[in-house]
Amino acid sequence: MNLNRILTYIAAALALIIITVSAIALCKKNIRPGEGLRKIDPLPTSQKNDSKTSFDLIGQLRIGTKPDSQDKKSVLILHPWLEFDSSDTELYEELDRKLPAIKSVFLRYFQSRTKQELTQKEESSIKDELKNQINELLVLGKITQIYFNDYIYLN
Repeated sequence: MNLNRILTYIAAALALIIITVSAIALCKKNIRPGEGLRKIDPLPTSQKNDSKTSFDLIGQLRIGTKPDSQDKKSVLILHPWLEFDSSDTELYEELDRKLPAIKSVFLRYFQSRTKQELTQKEESSIKDELKNQINELLVLGKITQIYFNDYIYLN
């Protein structure tokens, strides 16, 4: 056999393997493209509405999730910031004073759930639950939204 014919057979075999593996992967019923992706929240400095401002002193949090059924924990890296009415300077001061309590809301929430429980929930429902818990702490006003700059799981 000559070298060109051997290389042609090898290329055809590789193409057949690639097509077969791709077809099998596409035929799987539990495949969900983009499952681990999330929409990016706006940065605290990019304000769409001048009547809103951000509280971003919380910083980056590293939170260990609850162990799952195989006793496996995940670490979540989270960088939250809060949005509220810009005319409410008293609320900003209250948020600053209650910063440790606000951080503990995030810690308690994520430490009490497994990675699987968190990934099955919609991000908007997680944000709503956290917003409600933080608003329960506040006396002088309420936050309107929570955003995440980082929301990454480490294994």
